[in-house]
Parts: sequence; structure tokens; C-alpha cells
Amino acid sequence: MQMIKQGITVSNVAYLYNIAIEFNEKELENVCFKFALNHMTAVTQTEDFVELKYEIVKAFIIKAAKKGAFRT
Repeated sequence: MQMIKQGITVSNVAYLYNIAIEFNEKELENVCFKFALNHMTAVTQTEDFVELKYEIVKAFIIKAAKKGAFRT
């Protein structure tokens, strides 16, 4: 798991987040979420993020909003 965490990038975080959800890997899901939250603009412009299922994107946005990602 540590190796995966160290390999998370803007380019692969949405893919890894999706896999984590698919296989119910909560630790990886949380790590990916935190990484994506810290790199929100870049991550949301990646092809992998665009290709996420609607339900996953919706849940991600709601969770991000609760963490203050969209405060002005």
C-alpha cells in the first residue's frame, strides 16, 4: 500500500480512486481523495476524472464540498 501511496500523481489519482471504490479499499480511497482535494483543479481536468461514473463524481464533489473545497 505504501508503494501505491507514493506513486499517486495528478495523472493517475482518479483511476486509483475509482479502483479503490470498486474494491472497497477505504484506506486507498481516503488517500486518493485527500490528494485529489489538494490538487483539485489539475485532477478534475484529467481524462480519468472525466471518465469516472456520474455517481462517483457526484459523491466526490459532495465530499469535497463538505471538506471546504469550494469556499470563496
